[in-house]
Amino acid sequence: MTEPLIFAAVAAALMAAVLALILLPALKSRTGEKAREEADAARVELARDRRALEERHESGKVTDADYKRELAALRRRALDEASDGDEKGWRKEGRGSRIALSVILLIAIPVVTFLSYRHWGEAEILGLSTGNAQVASGAATEVARASDPVAAMERAAEARGEKGITAETSDADLMAWCRKHPEDGRANVMMARRFAERHDFGSATEFFDIAIRNDQKAANPEVLTEAAAAMVSINEKASLPGRMRRAVEYLDRALAIDPSFGNAMRVRTAIAVERGEWGVAERMLRAMASKFDQGSKERAVLEKQADEAAKLKREGVKVPAEPPVPEDTKKEH
Repeated sequence: MTEPLIFAAVAAALMAAVLALILLPALKSRTGEKAREEADAARVELARDRRALEERHESGKVTDADYKRELAALRRRALDEASDGDEKGWRKEGRGSRIALSVILLIAIPVVTFLSYRHWGEAEILGLSTGNAQVASGAATEVARASDPVAAMERAAEARGEKGITAETSDADLMAWCRKHPEDGRANVMMARRFAERHDFGSATEFFDIAIRNDQKAANPEVLTEAAAAMVSINEKASLPGRMRRAVEYLDRALAIDPSFGNAMRVRTAIAVERGEWGVAERMLRAMASKFDQGSKERAVLEKQADEAAKLKREGVKVPAEPPVPEDTKKEH
């Protein structure tokens, strides 16, 4: 039997004993009430006999000698009744003391048992009864680590390191690792960037999506912006409107995390121009311009493009002939 079960059994037995001490006096209370009623009846009868004796003595029906003898007998009965009453009172007081003691024990025993369990039981369970810390079992460690998401990410990083997943890892090995471990955001982003460098933006988008969907750390402004840029860079006009909508969702998430993230504003501006959203384009361009010093060349270029976007908005132009896309200005993160 394990230590917790032993403590539980002992506590249950002690509590049962205490409950018995409390319940037995309660069950006997009816017997005590009956005894009190009998005592009261005896006192009433004694008083009646005394009055009857006095009346007979006064009327001359009882001689003085008989009166004294019967009066002595009545006094003995009175003493006996008084003695019985004292004994019953003592028993009543003793019952109250037992109940009070039982209540104290009922509270004290579980508390002492619980504290004893905390002091000794836990040590036995953990294998620390000798006072020397011991290594927990491998199974317990795995259960604890499995419930910890941080530990899960650390294990993935450890496994990746053991596997040798680095910037020099071959495409085939990296691809195999990513297919087997979709939760490894870093590896999937690494794969996506390799495809983006080769202008294979469709494959890049696939791995960016996997990373963002399965690894919270990957859903950061930089990766969200790269994923949006890859989506709109796929050379397929038919699906461009749908891809732009998804890209805007990613960019909105990036800007919600970091409203001043320059690259996200640049890509959002390009999409706004492509869709004829001149108000959005103007707002993004002016936000980017504010990041540069007054009088700087970069600020002047961005403010000029913002003015052009505002003009196109006023004129209601739907499809620009030469959209005012941002020039290659200094990146801000």
